[in-house]
Amino acid sequence: MNERKSIGVFVANSHTDHPGKIIRGIFQYFQKSDVDVHFFLGTEVGGFQGNRDEQDEGLDFDYQYLSLYDYAKFDHFDMIIIGLGTISTFQKLLDKRMFIEQFEETPILVLEDVTKPEKGLNLIIDNYGGMKQCVEHLIKEHGLTKICFLSGPEENFDSQERLRAYLDAMVENGLLVTDDMIEYGDYSPQVDTQVEQLFLHNKDIQAVACANDDMTIAVYKYCENNGLTVGKDIMVTGFDNVAWAWAAKPGLTTVKQKSTTMGRIAAEMALRYLRGEEVEPEMVGTSLVIRRSCGCTTGRNRATEKEELNVQTALEESRRTWNYAV
Repeated sequence: MNERKSIGVFVANSHTDHPGKIIRGIFQYFQKSDVDVHFFLGTEVGGFQGNRDEQDEGLDFDYQYLSLYDYAKFDHFDMIIIGLGTISTFQKLLDKRMFIEQFEETPILVLEDVTKPEKGLNLIIDNYGGMKQCVEHLIKEHGLTKICFLSGPEENFDSQERLRAYLDAMVENGLLVTDDMIEYGDYSPQVDTQVEQLFLHNKDIQAVACANDDMTIAVYKYCENNGLTVGKDIMVTGFDNVAWAWAAKPGLTTVKQKSTTMGRIAAEMALRYLRGEEVEPEMVGTSLVIRRSCGCTTGRNRATEKEELNVQTALEESRRTWNYAV
């Protein structure tokens, strides 16, 4: 490239673990490149608050937060990286296609969604493969047959893929799934009602597979309040492998998605695209991290040295964000 390039990055809910790591990966990669990067960090939306007034029930004002990204129209970016998965998590009224089209005079790299830009490409995480491996672990390694699922928001692509993986894993192993076995949360720990519904309507429940780690907090809390031991009476799994997952009691079995790696790959793909190189859509892999919450008596129960150094900061950030005691 003969001139310095400028790239805009849209990411929402950056105060949470996964979006924050995507930002870190992008930032770290571009530190080594002759590129100007402008981050448009969407704020916390209503879905994370879990405390809307009754008069607001059924209404969605979160679309107003999208106005932040309009400021990108005043600049002339060579490319825009849109974390559509983070933006669409709670935007129930969001038309993804229409949102992207506002910026399509510029090449776009869409993260965590398969909505294709006119110019540009997509990068997603293997949500399906990771969640299916997790549910099949409960079925094949532990012989469980009544596994309920705490899904994320219905409109979110990652959530849809994880739900599809759960359903396929159950059906392919000859296990029945009813509507009462699935509840939809908002990816936050404020899902007490959904957890209570799962236990109320499934008296023979053996496990709860959650679509992310933060919602497992509500499951742990329900079990503690009702005399159930996680990893013995009820098996619990998550998705994300957030920094505190190993420190949960018992340690949380979860799917590790490489969020920082995703950010780095996104930055690399954007730079290659601007150089005129051939760039194909990619999928970032996941892996299952075994701890004791799924019923395993062995597994990864100690943190690495790096995790030990960072975990206290992560716990404090989680407490501030969600206002709960880890």
